Amino acid sequence: MLEDLRNHDATPTAEEREWMAANPFRVLLHLVVLAGIALAIGMSGAQLVQDDPRPAAVASTTTP
Repeated sequence: MLEDLRNHDATPTAEEREWMAANPFRVLLHLVVLAGIALAIGMSGAQLVQDDPRPAAVASTTTP
């Protein structure tokens, strides 16, 4: 079925050769870095938009 789309030509096109030459680990690294940046931007935006930040719950004890 896939060969029908390529007209039975077994030689890859330039675009297919580029996809086959891509290093999957480098692509994964770029995606992880991009996800980290997106997470940092989202977290900082959430901090800026937060109306009334809750005070930290502090438990104090006294010694006799």
